[in-house]
Amino acid sequence: AGKDNPVFSTQSPNEQIPANPEAKAVLERELPGFTTHPQYEQFKAMSLEALEAMFPNAVPHARVKAVDVALRAIPVPARAPKEAARTEAAPPDPR
Repeated sequence: AGKDNPVFSTQSPNEQIPANPEAKAVLERELPGFTTHPQYEQFKAMSLEALEAMFPNAVPHARVKAVDVALRAIPVPARAPKEAARTEAAPPDPR
């Protein structure tokens, strides 16, 4: 993805990260039990950065940085050529 336009980062809502197997693996490795935490439902719409700012002693800053580096390294999924052509050639919606 590149640092300039990452798919995921610690600014992403927590609930979006586990939807991607590679990103979920990062969370499982760096923050075991994060998505199974009893209060996950309460903080899943927040980003990890926001969570760290609110509860600085709950997650070590070094872990947050490690998660950010690993998430930003996940490549942008490639669109299938057929999908790309269909999207570009689609006529405008007449509604």
